[in-house]
Amino acid sequence: MEFKNKTEEKLYIANCTSTFIKEMNESIDIQNLLDVGHRILGQPLMLVDISMCFIAQSGGESVKDEPFWDWILTNGYVKEEYTNLIMEDDISTEEKFVWEYGMENHRQLVAKIIQGRTTLGYLKLLEYNHPITDIEKEILGNLSNLIAILMSTSSIKYKFSNSK
Repeated sequence: MEFKNKTEEKLYIANCTSTFIKEMNESIDIQNLLDVGHRILGQPLMLVDISMCFIAQSGGESVKDEPFWDWILTNGYVKEEYTNLIMEDDISTEEKFVWEYGMENHRQLVAKIIQGRTTLGYLKLLEYNHPITDIEKEILGNLSNLIAILMSTSSIKYKFSNSK
């Protein structure tokens, strides 16, 4: 998608965020929110909790050459060697986003789901259909912030449609 200027980019990002908020208002199902994210971003998304257990995904059924995603979708958690690798890697830093390479056939942009100073989980965007842009990174960040609100609101009983 081409934009004429920064204002158009910001309006597009705001529109996407508004779409997420509308979906949150209509349904507190995180799966629905990921489905909207998948439609907007055009890439597979996966949400895992802090212990690297699968919560939800959208678009993963279209991933054909990614054994890492197949493993998680089949078993409901990541392999121990992956957990060890990322704990040594940048995911333990204070940064909101981390690029993951190496164990997957495709890069993943991981956005931390953070409430206050506590990490609740990780939202993974697989760079599968096209290179991830800075605009998509910002949209992913907004989506992760909204998921953090849902996950940390104890008075809301949200549901995970595809959770193992």
